[in-house]
Amino acid sequence: QKAVITCGSYEDVKINKNTFLFCDPPYRDCSIMYSTDFNDEQHKQCYSWVQKKVEEKKSVGMLCNKNLNDGFFSSLPTTTESEHINIQYSHT
Repeated sequence: QKAVITCGSYEDVKINKNTFLFCDPPYRDCSIMYSTDFNDEQHKQCYSWVQKKVEEKKSVGMLCNKNLNDGFFSSLPTTTESEHINIQYSHT
């Protein structure tokens, strides 16, 4: 009842205290064409932004992406209590 769904730049999302923040940016190495490129540097910036909001707003954040088994996300600096969860899935 109190959910707010926003489509657009994560940087424009307003976060309140005690919020559950779910971000689903374009996946790394995705075959779907988006209107803009979302490269690894932008993934790092998004990850950092989520970390910052979680700290500032005493919130919980979840960031979805595609694991390319290259250690990209596990190598990012973490400033909050974080956990990486791998989920096996298939799609057609």
